[in-house]
Amino acid sequence: LRRSTILLGWYAAVAVVGTAAYVYRELFLRFFSRRWQYDYTVKAINRLDPRALEVVLAPTARPLQFVAGQFVFVHFGGSAEWERHPFSVSSAPQERDLRLSIEALGDYTQHLSDTLQPGAPAIVSIAFGLFDYRQGTREQVWIAGGIGITPFRSWIRAFPTEQQMEFDIDLYYTVRTEDEALFLDEIRAAATQHPSFRPHITYSERDGSLTLEHIVETRGGGTIVAKDVYMCGPSGMVESFQHSLHKLGVPPMHIHFEQFTFR
Repeated sequence: LRRSTILLGWYAAVAVVGTAAYVYRELFLRFFSRRWQYDYTVKAINRLDPRALEVVLAPTARPLQFVAGQFVFVHFGGSAEWERHPFSVSSAPQERDLRLSIEALGDYTQHLSDTLQPGAPAIVSIAFGLFDYRQGTREQVWIAGGIGITPFRSWIRAFPTEQQMEFDIDLYYTVRTEDEALFLDEIRAAATQHPSFRPHITYSERDGSLTLEHIVETRGGGTIVAKDVYMCGPSGMVESFQHSLHKLGVPPMHIHFEQFTFR
């Protein structure tokens, strides 16, 4: 009898948890969370290379408010499912259309690359993240790998157009081949307009892997220790640079990063 009572209590607890989860999903997420969601439509899909695409989203009502460098959770298709995937925003806050740069890194993004069409609805979450170079030191180093250029592109598109840059920035962007380098025209145009923004593009198949030693050589020795460093790219690249920066003596508070793993 005692064992039956314990078992009955266990079943009751499972039922309560299940009911609570169902109510949270069906009531809270469907109705109350709408204030934190934005309705968009896929306006255009631009192929950047065989694996990467830019998805341009047009708002159907109020547009999302965000800070350059943030990311959002997006559900494409507009169905009742609640599957969300995170993507960094590559447009600037002053633009009405929302731009996402997506590379086929996993099953979902590969499926998206193969099937997404203009006109598809999309539900976009509020923006998340504290990846903001404007909170850093005046002199900075940016390190981007592959599709990790996305948040940096958002920053670049948000550069002031009528005034001089108040930051001194070296961007190190590494990809395997020249064909995989994204947004080079925009990057070079920004460098022309803002002399204190200096891009350095490396191709690993030709130049070898980008290293901290190379960055230090082009930035005047150990002066990188006093700079804020912002990184975004594959987890292996980010972790390697993080370890090297720590060994060099760069304080943890000066190292900021995003990783492209869950996509």
